[in-house]
Amino acid sequence: MKRKTRGALLVGGLVVVGAVAGVGVANAAPPVNRTDSQMVSPATAAGGTMYYSDEQVDQVWKAVTDNYPEPLPAGVTFPSKAPAFFHPDTPAPHFFEAGLPDMIAAQYWRCAWLGASAADTRTGASSARQAATVELNKFTTLPSVKTHLDFAAYQSMVSNYSKSSGLNSTDAEIKLQCAGFDIQGGK
Repeated sequence: MKRKTRGALLVGGLVVVGAVAGVGVANAAPPVNRTDSQMVSPATAAGGTMYYSDEQVDQVWKAVTDNYPEPLPAGVTFPSKAPAFFHPDTPAPHFFEAGLPDMIAAQYWRCAWLGASAADTRTGASSARQAATVELNKFTTLPSVKTHLDFAAYQSMVSNYSKSSGLNSTDAEIKLQCAGFDIQGGK
């Protein structure tokens, strides 16, 4: 049995996408801020930690993204199925820690807004960039993020990478944290 946990995310890098153009707000989801385990009961527990099974992961992903409390940039959508991270090629049964679907959805959301911000910076659209910044400031309020991510450590990691790579902080975060996502839509 292979387990994937939230703890591995910060160390291994959160995966997600390159630049997404366009800013604005897509249809807002209901303002309910529920965690994945409040919407779908995990299949199993081990050592006091709850886990979703392979069979549950797409159902959990759909529940999380259909009820997301914050909008994505205009034209951007969540994938209809859980990202490849949740569908490993290894044949063993996999179990995903409760909270992990929330964290991956939050990083997808963040990367979509980072991409929108970066695109608007390149085109000089300051009001659109400001709208993206307002959205990005909500990241730590997203389901599971406020309880499972040390955001100061996350920012420090991005800052260190920005300095060592010579990239601005937005482009550094996109390269470091968003490369594994295929952001759906955008302009």
